[in-house]
Amino acid sequence: MQSQSHARDSSHLPDDGHAPTTTLTKSEHDSYYSNHEIAVLHSIVAAAQHELDHAPDTKPLPAAVLFKAYDEILPNFGIDPDSDDHLSAFVFRIGGEQSHGTLFDKFQAILDRMGIVLDYALVG
Repeated sequence: MQSQSHARDSSHLPDDGHAPTTTLTKSEHDSYYSNHEIAVLHSIVAAAQHELDHAPDTKPLPAAVLFKAYDEILPNFGIDPDSDDHLSAFVFRIGGEQSHGTLFDKFQAILDRMGIVLDYALVG
């Protein structure tokens, strides 16, 4: 059985004004992170990637940007960053991912290994 949830992602707004929805489909064999938690992690990665993409000439360390986004995003979802260790472990994994590419690429690589598929759909 597969479950799905929807989360808004304002970092990928197309020029036509449609708001995208992230449809998170999680395979049955990996129940450690809920769809909601994956949506929170996606929001963290989106915010961190946006900051990296718009940083001045000296780029900050990706891990530092990820945890800054983590501290800013979690309260929006009613989660206290000081009392969370579950999501922070995943953020550490993203920051430690050895592949080249964007934070989204690293996030996707980890999700792929976990059998989690992100499906992006536009809401009109």
